[in-house]
Amino acid sequence: MRHNRHIVFIVFDGMKMLDVTGPAEVFAEANTLVGGYTLSFVSPNGRPVTTSIGVQFSVSGAVSATQEADTLILPGVTASSQTLSLPASSTPSVSFPRWCAGWWPSARDHPY
Repeated sequence: MRHNRHIVFIVFDGMKMLDVTGPAEVFAEANTLVGGYTLSFVSPNGRPVTTSIGVQFSVSGAVSATQEADTLILPGVTASSQTLSLPASSTPSVSFPRWCAGWWPSARDHPY
């Protein structure tokens, strides 16, 4: 029996929509061929976000409510995007990837 892999997209205001929808389409297509992927879209505060082109993007909840993830996907932003607002419990001096790794200790830091 194949283990379902949980793919978590952490989305936020100012994100590049293609950086989320492109990979999501790939995993959705893989599901039609071989199955085995569950996709979740979460934001730091659990609220919908607005992409860099002004499209509102719904989420299923907050990062803190997500119990497990096999893969985290963080979309890019433009240089002029606003600073990402992390929940008050986070440390401002911590980078976003390190902040994510705090929620999932098994997450690996990739230099992309």
